[in-house]
Amino acid sequence: MPDSQRRLRAGLRALVRAPFARLGTWLNALAGRDEASRVLAGVPHAAVLTDAGFRITAWNADFARRCGSLSGLLRYMPMVELLRGLSAQGLLDDKALPAATAALKSAVGCDYSLTLGGVPMRVHQSRLEEGGLLWLLADESLLLQTREALVQTEQRCAVLFEHAPAGLVLSSTQDGSIVRLNSRAQQQLGIAADGNPRDVHAQDFYANVEDRQDVESALRRVGEVHDRLVPLRSADGGELWANVSARKVTLGEHGFVLSILTDVTRMRGEAQSSRIHLQKLEQLVEIAPTAIFLTRADDGHILFHNRKARLMMSGMEISLVGQRAPDFYVDREDRVRVLDEIVRSGFVENYDLRLHPPGSREPRWYQLSAVALDYEGSPAILTALHDIDERRSMEDALRAARATAEEASRKLREVNAELEQLALVDRLTQAFNRRHFEAVAAREMGRARRYNLPLALIIFDIDHFKHINDDYGHAAGDIVLKEFVQLLGERLRDSDVLARWGGEEFVVLAPSTSLDEAHKLAEKLRDRIARHAFTEVGPVSASAGVTELHFRDTLDSMLRRADRALYRAKALGRNQVNSLPSDVVT
Repeated sequence: MPDSQRRLRAGLRALVRAPFARLGTWLNALAGRDEASRVLAGVPHAAVLTDAGFRITAWNADFARRCGSLSGLLRYMPMVELLRGLSAQGLLDDKALPAATAALKSAVGCDYSLTLGGVPMRVHQSRLEEGGLLWLLADESLLLQTREALVQTEQRCAVLFEHAPAGLVLSSTQDGSIVRLNSRAQQQLGIAADGNPRDVHAQDFYANVEDRQDVESALRRVGEVHDRLVPLRSADGGELWANVSARKVTLGEHGFVLSILTDVTRMRGEAQSSRIHLQKLEQLVEIAPTAIFLTRADDGHILFHNRKARLMMSGMEISLVGQRAPDFYVDREDRVRVLDEIVRSGFVENYDLRLHPPGSREPRWYQLSAVALDYEGSPAILTALHDIDERRSMEDALRAARATAEEASRKLREVNAELEQLALVDRLTQAFNRRHFEAVAAREMGRARRYNLPLALIIFDIDHFKHINDDYGHAAGDIVLKEFVQLLGERLRDSDVLARWGGEEFVVLAPSTSLDEAHKLAEKLRDRIARHAFTEVGPVSASAGVTELHFRDTLDSMLRRADRALYRAKALGRNQVNSLPSDVVT
């Protein structure tokens, strides 16, 4: 990449963080106007470049779009004539023309506001060293919306921080002083609401020095701590047990630690009392008619089992405590899948597997159900087993008899699927054909009315497609149609339906999509097409008409309304999207 182009691209990236005036100095380093055209295409605003005689030499697509029907005459048009033409067409407000004309004669750059095509714009004009002029036009309403969105986001974050269900503490990584905490953390730590949290340090609330050092060590090593159960001492002398999670964060140029405190004091007391109930439960489990095991979650050692389990696994009254349950598994993958499901959802229900009990000569089939629990402060698994070996033998025989019929049925389905696919798609583009689209549209319109859901329809038409066939031949035109469908299909949802309606015209049915959402979708697709270099023919544009379902609509009325919107998009200069709401009579 030439040094001039590299410096220009770096300058354009800096444009996001700096005033428009910085861009002009980078354009002075250009070796030619072709480079300027390529780089201006990436500017997120309307941009145009003139030579020393104020004739237009380079511009981007956004600027051309705002020029309307004059966009095809831009090259080497004097800027004054363009301004007069925009004013004559009503695209430029009356007050802007004298100011913009006077700015052409200015020896330095200038900034001012105008209305172009009904949109308030902020304009920057920068004089280049070789005598040319750079114009940049930014949509002021979008800039204002961005600022408002940032303010609203900050406000929402503050509300979420304050009303979080757990205590939140933000402390400095330098000295541990508390910068901010929510009301729940104030209650937990006994800090007065009117006090200054910066006078308090987070490490002072740990009841044990070892717990504080463990948390600080983990933050230094990996930058975060998860669910560390520690005793805390509040500022007013009270004590509580809390689950502590913490993470290092960077805000601006400073580092902080965000700590989440969940009070588990009551839960811990309840856990102690639950051990007493567990002893009683063990007595009931011992006489249960189902084989029950309690194993450690980490290594599978058996901690407890009832009488039914002893008889099932050993055939006699022999204790299995201390043995490892994983040693009974015939397929180690069964053990992995059982543990994965317990970790994911906390339990496993009716899982069939083969085990080889110590007292059996051959493996047998069992049905396993298990749940994760805490046993004496450590994670454990409570498992119930049912012997289903005879049932599985009969099921295996039935599966073998069914396999042959299923294979024949599968082959028949494949043949039918191929035939059905041929009847649904357009042979050239592989998009759905009109017949399939009409069937899907009838079904989706009924569904939208039944559940009161929005439904949008988009019609795309390739601009000047006849010229493509005339200039490059029908083979090139076919390639354009195929690439056009591929570009649309890559950006559509699985629920959207794309069909070739006829010639160079395509329709998109978008379920559960409002008119505004469909317009944005069509605009994204139109922009993707305009930026694509089609094989053999180069850039191609498309226009689109958008509408949504009215409760009295038929498919024909929706198509007429969308086609009317498409006609308006064509009349306004092509390469654009036009929408008509559902209440427009067609």
